[in-house]
Amino acid sequence: MLDEIREARIKDTNFSLKGYPESKGESTLTAKQVKIDGIDYKKIRLIYKPDQEKKSFHPGSYFQYNQQFLSEKGKIEEQHGFAFMINNSEIFKIIVDDDTSKISKLKIYLFGRGGTYESINRLFAVNETLSPAQVKEAREQIASLTDVEKKKELYLMLQKKVPYHSQRDNGSPATDEDIANNSWMTTYNISTAGDIMCNLTSEAMCLEYLGITPPCKGCSSNCNSYDQFEDYMECTRVDKGFDHRGKANTREELAELFYNVGYESVILKTYEKDVIENKLRTSLEDGCSVLISAFGHNVRLQGITKDGLVVDDPYGKVVDFSQSGVTPKYKKDGKDYRNGEDFTGKEGDNNVWKWTDLSSNDVRIDYAEIYCSE
Repeated sequence: MLDEIREARIKDTNFSLKGYPESKGESTLTAKQVKIDGIDYKKIRLIYKPDQEKKSFHPGSYFQYNQQFLSEKGKIEEQHGFAFMINNSEIFKIIVDDDTSKISKLKIYLFGRGGTYESINRLFAVNETLSPAQVKEAREQIASLTDVEKKKELYLMLQKKVPYHSQRDNGSPATDEDIANNSWMTTYNISTAGDIMCNLTSEAMCLEYLGITPPCKGCSSNCNSYDQFEDYMECTRVDKGFDHRGKANTREELAELFYNVGYESVILKTYEKDVIENKLRTSLEDGCSVLISAFGHNVRLQGITKDGLVVDDPYGKVVDFSQSGVTPKYKKDGKDYRNGEDFTGKEGDNNVWKWTDLSSNDVRIDYAEIYCSE
C-alpha cells in the first residue's frame, strides 16, 4: 500500500481504498520489522475506516498526524504518522510506531520534500473545512513553494478553510467583573461568559489559521480540560492574572504565549474599502490572520471582496446594521440570527459585511489585530 501511495505521488495521480457494501468497523494492517528505502521500522500500522463507496486520495492531501491517547495502563502515550481526511473525518491513517526521527524520512519517501500547487488545491477541494492539524500541514506545504503569486492565492484560499467557532457555546464561567458590568447576566441568571467572548473566540480562529492549538508554552495544565480553544485561552488569562479579555494588550499577551506568533494592532476607524484593503490585504496574502473590531464587537476577517468584508462572526449573522448596540443588529422581523447555544449554531460563518451597509449606517471598522507566524 505504501508503494502505491508513493507511485501515485510520482505519477501525480490518486490512490484508492476499497469500499464495502456492508458497514465495517475500523480495520488495521500491521507490518513489523519492515525496511523502506533502506530504513528499518519497528512497526507501521495502516488504519482504515471504510465506507460503502471506494475512496480516492491524492498523496498530497495528507496531513501530519500527532495524537495523544490514554493507554490501557492509564499512561498518556502518543501516535505519530500521516492521515487522510474527508470533511474532518479520518478515513485512512499511517501510524509509525518507532523513533519519531524516522517519520520525516518516511514522509519524504511517500510524499516528497514539499507540497505542490496542485496537491494543495486538491486538499482544499475535498475538504470544506480543515482541522487545525490539516491547516498546519497546508501552511508548511504553501511555505515550501517558490512562486510568490501562487503562495498568495493559496494563503487566501486557506482563509476559507479555518474551522468556525461560535462564542455562544463557550463554557467559560463569567467572572465577577463580567457580572458587575453586565446586569443582564443577573437578570437572566447567566453564569457563563460566552455572550461576551467574541474577542477570544475570534482570536482563537486567528491562531488556528496559523496552525496553532493548545497548550501554550509555560502554561498551567489546569486549563487542559477545556475542549474549545477560546475557553482554554480564557482559563489561561485568568490563571496568568492578565487584564480583561476585551483589551487588545491582553490578547497580545495571550498570543505571545504560543510559539513564534507576531502581533500588530492597526487603527482604522473607517468603512472605506480602499483604506481597509490597503491596510489589510497584504497581511492576508502573506498568510497572516486578522481580527477586526466594529460596533464594540470582534470577528475574524476571512477576505476582502468588491462587495464587502467576508467575516467569521462568532456571535451570529448581522441582519440590520441600522440598529444601535450589538444584539439588536442580529434580530429582524421577529427572527433571531444569533448562533444557538448547543454547539450547532453557525449563523455567523462566512458572512459578508457589505460596503454599502457599512457606509450607509456609518459603521466603521475601528481597528484590526494582525497575527503572523514568525
